[in-house]
Amino acid sequence: MKLITTFIIVLLTLIPNLCLSETNARHNFPNTLYSKEKIIDLSDKLQLTEDQKEKINALSTQYVSESTYLSNKLKFLSDKFAKILERSKVNRIEASLMLDEISAVEKIQKERTILYLIDLKNLLTEKQQEILSGSSN
Repeated sequence: MKLITTFIIVLLTLIPNLCLSETNARHNFPNTLYSKEKIIDLSDKLQLTEDQKEKINALSTQYVSESTYLSNKLKFLSDKFAKILERSKVNRIEASLMLDEISAVEKIQKERTILYLIDLKNLLTEKQQEILSGSSN
């Protein structure tokens, strides 16, 4: 039972991080969404304005804050779920409710990541987006 519990904990911890990362979100939409790092790396070529740079930094700060909070919440819920699974008798309803809660946080995390990347894109002009689309991700 302990091996199964450990396996489930590992899955609950790793899968959200693999599926919801900014990098993976961009891989799903390689020529349409761009990371902050790529935008900043090409800032001279993109001729970003100071206003754009400030807005990009503000968005990134907010995203990191939200992402950290959601990751911590997911870790807390995963730990709580692991304790439920360690019991000799597992209440299926309680386990199901916990899985629903974990799934809800994962969904929010994924939405926040995609919306962050969309917000970054919306700060750029069409010409800047064309330059980013033309360079390799």
